[in-house]
Amino acid sequence: MKKILFICTKYPLEPNNSWLTREMAEELSRRGNSVDVLCIDWSAKSKSIKTVLNNVNVYNIPALMAKKSGVLSFAIKWFLSSVVASIKNPTVMFNRYDLTIGFSPCSSTWFPIFISSLLSKKKLLIYWDFFPIHQSQINLINGKFKEKVLKFFERRLVHSFDYVGCMSALNCNFFKEYFGEKRGKHVFELPIWSEDLPQDVPLNNFKKCAEILKSNDSIYFIFGGQIEYGRGVECILDAARIAHAKNPHIVTIIIGNGRLAETVKNVANLKDNGVIYSDLIPRTDYLNLLSFCRGGIIATVPNVSVPTYPSKSLDYMKLSLPIIASIEDTTDFGDIITEENAGISCPAGDAEALADAMILLANDFALAQNMGRNANILFHKKHVLTKVVDGFMKYIDEDNNV
Repeated sequence: MKKILFICTKYPLEPNNSWLTREMAEELSRRGNSVDVLCIDWSAKSKSIKTVLNNVNVYNIPALMAKKSGVLSFAIKWFLSSVVASIKNPTVMFNRYDLTIGFSPCSSTWFPIFISSLLSKKKLLIYWDFFPIHQSQINLINGKFKEKVLKFFERRLVHSFDYVGCMSALNCNFFKEYFGEKRGKHVFELPIWSEDLPQDVPLNNFKKCAEILKSNDSIYFIFGGQIEYGRGVECILDAARIAHAKNPHIVTIIIGNGRLAETVKNVANLKDNGVIYSDLIPRTDYLNLLSFCRGGIIATVPNVSVPTYPSKSLDYMKLSLPIIASIEDTTDFGDIITEENAGISCPAGDAEALADAMILLANDFALAQNMGRNANILFHKKHVLTKVVDGFMKYIDEDNNV
């Protein structure tokens, strides 16, 4: 049995909810490990709580928030939240763990990362979102000086880990180029993961999602996730309008929340634009909703250099939906789904190309079915939770240099 600590900023506490961090923590617990989770809830919507969920000890602390935005608010949230969370949980922070697992960006959880670098035997960093370059390229962080300071800070934290897992081969290469290689550090491919589709999830139940779908005659495409800057939301709205104008049966569902949710809601309230908006719904209802869709949409923004591998694609794969990826050319995600014939890739920001892909799948059911089957095969080959955990635990256990 190993003692394992998770340090993260998102860990769902609702009984019927899950996410990447929770899925992995519970899988490691099922394998007989003792797992603690220190979650600094970045949304700040939860309460401070210590609880046990499926044999995982969860210590949840909301991030600190200032009433006004600005430099002071940024500093309070990013630099003080993790200090306060650690002080409130000294028994977790000053325990000796066999393995500490952290997640990007490191700057948001810098203090427990610093403590664990001194006390834990081995440290694994799972790096998804490159900070601060991505935030700078989509104008969430302004100023070269601020970006340089944050990159220096992030780099120092990154190099305190023994192992770094990135989502794809191109992500590994980008990591080494952006942060530089450090002697003795292991950077390897660690695919994003998800549990297989539960046998008892009710699918194809129109009554459960009739309030969203309204009609059983339409051909639905879906985008589910954060409705935020950098997610290509504007492009999706334009493509939905174009596709619906050319084929009135095509309807695009956008489901989730975030800073651009109000924009989506306003568009959805207009007539004859082929857009349906919904706030977040329970996970089982979301999977049921996917079972009525022809394809799943992935979208990013142009003119960014950071390669991505969107996690929302895994639910599409599980439900055998072909993926339409409107994605930047710096990532290998588009190449992967194209090579696997699991969907269609088109340039980020090109609404016409995204609409054309939707129209193609709407008009060719056999093609959509074939691509959906291949997407499901890709999921089982690469992204099933148990296989991913097997892979990185074996990699770490067999390495005796740390």
